[in-house]
Amino acid sequence: KKKKLNKDLKNSSPRSADKKVALKNIKNTKLKIKFLAQKEKYLKIRTERRRIEGRRQYKINFSQNKPWPDPQEYTAYLKNKSLNDIDLNWQSRVPKLFKENPNYRPPQLETSKESKKKEEGEKEE
Repeated sequence: KKKKLNKDLKNSSPRSADKKVALKNIKNTKLKIKFLAQKEKYLKIRTERRRIEGRRQYKINFSQNKPWPDPQEYTAYLKNKSLNDIDLNWQSRVPKLFKENPNYRPPQLETSKESKKKEEGEKEE
């Protein structure tokens, strides 16, 4: 991609919009590379730190006959993981309430099994 960006820069005429766009693309690409390299270093450090802390905590919990991993820590991990996996696209999260919307999906109807389970749950209470 770097070669393509440099080729675009060389092919553009001086003081033209193409040259400005090519320079902007090169700058954005360099920023992305810098960000990804920084993120890679951070994740390596974090992984190593977690590995060391996990081993240390395992030894402590094993000697005290406590469960490992800590249930509260594990639930916090699962919650954080689910929050990170959420689709941030607003269109996919908001229900489409009118049929003219191109993204409209009709609401899911309950199956007979689900309605029976709800009825049984209400009777037990």
